[in-house]
Amino acid sequence: MYFIEKGEDLIGKTIAFIHCAQFAEAITIATTDGGLMVAKQDDDGDSSEIRIYKSHSVQQYLFEKDGQKWLVEELKKLGVIGGDDYDKLREARRLAREESDRKQKERHEKHEREEYLRLKEKYREEQS
Repeated sequence: MYFIEKGEDLIGKTIAFIHCAQFAEAITIATTDGGLMVAKQDDDGDSSEIRIYKSHSVQQYLFEKDGQKWLVEELKKLGVIGGDDYDKLREARRLAREESDRKQKERHEKHEREEYLRLKEKYREEQS
């Protein structure tokens, strides 16, 4: 599995699967050689633009949204996504999320500790 980030990269490819339902958030295109492209039409009323998702956005769209599980399963059936590819990407994203959460918690605890010490000193001075 690999991610297609430019429309020109579809030239010469054989399309294995397209999902473009009426109310879908984005259009998903899969090629027979394991390529995945997700695109979305941004429409601001006066003009519209097709935006192709970068690889991290495709991973987030497919692997982190519960509503996309059926789409991942369909791509697995077609052989576009191998079970190992999916599991590795999902595990890597889970680990990255856990690391980010840990760092955020550490920053929060450090901030709380600094605030506690500041207030402790402030009220100690007032009592003196």
